[in-house]
Amino acid sequence: MRIVVCDDDAFLREMVESLVASSGHEVVGIADTTAAAVGLIEAGRPDAVVLDLSLGFNTDFDILDATIKVGARAIVFTRNADAEILGQYPVRPAVVPKPDLRALEQVLLRLEEEGPAAGVGEQERRQRPVRAADGPVPTGPSDAQAFFEAINGALPGDALVGLDVPAGAEAVADEVGRRLRETDRVLLMLPRAVRAYLPGGGEEGVRSVLDRIKQVPAVSADCQAASVVVADGEHGAEAFDRLKRAGDLHPL
Repeated sequence: MRIVVCDDDAFLREMVESLVASSGHEVVGIADTTAAAVGLIEAGRPDAVVLDLSLGFNTDFDILDATIKVGARAIVFTRNADAEILGQYPVRPAVVPKPDLRALEQVLLRLEEEGPAAGVGEQERRQRPVRAADGPVPTGPSDAQAFFEAINGALPGDALVGLDVPAGAEAVADEVGRRLRETDRVLLMLPRAVRAYLPGGGEEGVRSVLDRIKQVPAVSADCQAASVVVADGEHGAEAFDRLKRAGDLHPL
């Protein structure tokens, strides 16, 4: 099998890579962040993915989503697996308690004997588990009222991402908006701006959204991306104002 290994523990990452290779499988990529893992999975189309669920708060489930989307088998190799959450996925991941390498070897053997996983279409898979935002769900990309009511319930660790495009690039903002998931609270402030609210996203959520923004071919250095993570004691509206005034800038 062709396998991607995702873990932020350098020692165990090396041990898993060695185990996969010695078991006769091919390691097609190693990742220590969520964004790198998703990129490897989408580009490499592996047969299986071995992943820890500690690469980033909430965004670990992006890796599971990408794994299921390409029809690969997920092997969750972690100390803290939530059986209830993992049971929500249409193709239930195999779970191995970390650091039981012998059990991991047995799972690899079983999956090899079972053969490829059945494909799961985009419409069939569940949305990634995520802390739901309070407030109404926006009914469209310009539903400002619902968006601002949602961020009024923001908690520390939630994130906001903004993208501004130059005059004449309105289509870029529209395309970026379509790349963001329904689980993101999205507001397209047409004609030249996108704002996304990421409940529980933190810095990893910001990186995940920026990675999707960068995949839009028309996005260039003329566009400006910024982000903030809601601080302790900070109101969502205050964080939104800080996004516009003094957000962390990200090169595109």
